[in-house]
Amino acid sequence: MGRLRLSPLIAKRENLLDLRYDAILLGSDEIWNVRNPWTSADLAYFGAVGGSCPVSAYAPSFGAVDQASELSPEIQQALRRLHYVSGRDPNTVGLLAALGLNAPLVVDPTLLEGKIQHTGLAVGRDILVYGTRLDAEHFQATQAFAHKEQLGMRSIIYPQAREIPHSAYVMADDFLGFMQNAHAVVTSTLHGAVYALLYGKPFAVVMPGSKRLKIQGFLDVFGLRDRLIEQPGRIASALSTPLNLPDLRVRLAKEANRSLAYLSKALSPAAAAAHG
Repeated sequence: MGRLRLSPLIAKRENLLDLRYDAILLGSDEIWNVRNPWTSADLAYFGAVGGSCPVSAYAPSFGAVDQASELSPEIQQALRRLHYVSGRDPNTVGLLAALGLNAPLVVDPTLLEGKIQHTGLAVGRDILVYGTRLDAEHFQATQAFAHKEQLGMRSIIYPQAREIPHSAYVMADDFLGFMQNAHAVVTSTLHGAVYALLYGKPFAVVMPGSKRLKIQGFLDVFGLRDRLIEQPGRIASALSTPLNLPDLRVRLAKEANRSLAYLSKALSPAAAAAHG
């Protein structure tokens, strides 16, 4: 995997200007979720860094925030000063529209290559449970399907049951290996669904909780709403139904090209200067 060159650690947003970048790109994921205590609605995440360096946003999300009234006047002012703005889900795009900002819908950065990496459907014999601790009903439904199909189970991040092999933490390369070698994926996270798509794996999204809005938006873009499972009894159907890879390849290439066009515009120094 490629590695990005990192800047020195910055503790204060005013120190961003000391790095003397040509442009600043905000993103991605729930950096605009004002309910998230990790970001604490820090204005840096909304582009309020001062100076003349052009600041744009790629694929941010408001998360579960669905009312513009939750955004402080300072946040709204910072958003309106961005050179270019986009969103990763329809909810985010809609909130920006309510603020008078025309923002295109763009895909997660991991999808920008525009290719499904794995052409086979099921090279492994494990159902991978990623990023969620299943409740009793969802676990039993997943385990019943695994037993019926003579499959194993494996979990990452959250343990399921003592007999299920589990990894509390994995490096990025190991995570990709688990995804590529899974038979199918059960997850409650956006990136669980994203990487299941990239590796062509049948998957089910269960118990999305506060992540529902952004996950639902992603699934809708790719015609995969049926992968969002409301009832545990539908898990078996989702995990046994292959993805329509020819259709998904076309959709993914289209969305990636459109998103790359936005990035090219947002990061072009000439365009940024003209826009400003």
